[in-house]
Amino acid sequence: MRAALSLIALAACRSPAAKPPPEAARDADALKSAIDDAAATAVAARASVVLPTFVLGEHTYVEISAWFELPEPEPPELVAWGAGAVARVPVDATSMAAQIQAATAASVPWPSVVGTALPAYQADGRACDATITGLYLLGYGYGDELSDGSDGYDGGASLIAELEGAAGCAPVLITNRSGLVFFVPASPPSASEHAALATAFRAIAKPLGVSDPPTIQLYQRAGSRVAMVTLEVSPTKENGCGAEYDARRAIFHLDATDQPRLASQTRAYFGDAPVIAVFDSDNDGLLEATLGAARFDGGGSGTLSLASYLAFSEGADPEEEQSAAYELAFGFYIGCD
Repeated sequence: MRAALSLIALAACRSPAAKPPPEAARDADALKSAIDDAAATAVAARASVVLPTFVLGEHTYVEISAWFELPEPEPPELVAWGAGAVARVPVDATSMAAQIQAATAASVPWPSVVGTALPAYQADGRACDATITGLYLLGYGYGDELSDGSDGYDGGASLIAELEGAAGCAPVLITNRSGLVFFVPASPPSASEHAALATAFRAIAKPLGVSDPPTIQLYQRAGSRVAMVTLEVSPTKENGCGAEYDARRAIFHLDATDQPRLASQTRAYFGDAPVIAVFDSDNDGLLEATLGAARFDGGGSGTLSLASYLAFSEGADPEEEQSAAYELAFGFYIGCD
């Protein structure tokens, strides 16, 4: 009898009814596939990216959503990723401030990027690694609550990552391009060079309608010197509210004859934003630059630009308005209409 019962029990264990239903098997396969896809996506970067870093409160950050090929929700849903207190970091002389909150509730697979080492460069061109140490939400406003952008007066929040450079590394940009050539600040131009550059630039700046002297900055690398010549204007609007912005910025090559040769130009306006790095990232002979923070008052609205990446163009139309190739900026309402 015991033998018969054992056979019955064994037959029951082997019966088709004991197998998981086909739907469960398909669900398990789908889950495994999703996990595998997420793991593969977690390290996938966008192709040919150049992103400037920025510093807030002695910490270095980058807009990490512009680096990885990962889904990111719009600001109304993105603010739900934040948790904990919102830190306010002054960035200008106004009562507004950058708002930073830990993105500890970020959706999978975003948390997996923490600990990733990104290829970075210092301003002098030295390559180094910069490791992601945390994910944060970044906003800009008066209070201590991140905006979801629904009020129409600002751009809401952005997803950023804090970076920690390797020993001795102060990363100013991250990029997966190779063979970058950097130009470092050089001594001011001689009197004859300054006069020649100002004369050569005058024709470019003529549409601005002012005779103000341009700003001239020299940069160099082995066997080569270039000048970045800039003139920007921001006259007050006719209604007395805010300003109009226009600019001319040009790159000239300098040689032993002191005769500058125009290489490229742009109309992008950046106000008092400092030049952080000058380089050629794609070996096309046309220089690029990253710039720091600047604030613009457009009247009814304004803009805070925290970091920008500017690409000069050889065939740029000096009468066509241009913008940065990349810019991390926040709009805000001023109230002067």
